[in-house]
Amino acid sequence: MAPDSFLEFTESDTLNRLSQTAARSTFAAVDRTDDAIYLYKDYGVLEFDDFTHEFDFRITAIAVSAATQERIAVITYCKQLNDWKGNLDALKDQLSLIIKSNNVGNQFTIIWSETEGGNEHKNSPGQVYNVGTTYYAKIRKSGVNATIYIYSDAARTALVDSSALVLQSDYAFRYLLAPQSLDEDTSQTCSGYVENLVAVVPFVSAYLTADEVKASLTADEVLVRLR
Repeated sequence: MAPDSFLEFTESDTLNRLSQTAARSTFAAVDRTDDAIYLYKDYGVLEFDDFTHEFDFRITAIAVSAATQERIAVITYCKQLNDWKGNLDALKDQLSLIIKSNNVGNQFTIIWSETEGGNEHKNSPGQVYNVGTTYYAKIRKSGVNATIYIYSDAARTALVDSSALVLQSDYAFRYLLAPQSLDEDTSQTCSGYVENLVAVVPFVSAYLTADEVKASLTADEVLVRLR
């Protein structure tokens, strides 16, 4: 399946932190204090619920800090457009994959963060990743279960780590943001890119014939794009 074009996404970028090609969304020195910096695609009134998304990402620079800090959401799913803290403060639902600094230079970790009703739920960072290395991700959401699988190869056969979060509710989201600024306190920057995004949106039986449903099934997932 061909990657989505980031040229079809829309910027909110008053600080000129973002740039795009068809295949790549680049963020340059996005500060964790930046307000309302994000690139988004609107999936419209037919919000997506269960899905599988694939994308590649690389962190090219991350400021070293004595404290480990969340820096940027490389992917966020939400119902209302805002930066991460804006949605938290507005009591809006969102699910974010956030890069967190390590107190060792040129390393970072990844966490899932869910906000709902002004509360945040997140998992603990595990695997340590390296700045300057490309990683190949697959995200699956099924009901209240969200899982990311991260691989070291484009074929997605060499698994590096996986991380799961049980959500508070079975959300249906409207927007995909790649990336999204946090708008938090304490200035620290992060640079990198997301590329080769394949947004596999949900299985909706009303849009498919029985033969199309059968043809689209694999052993463990349905890869169907809404038209």
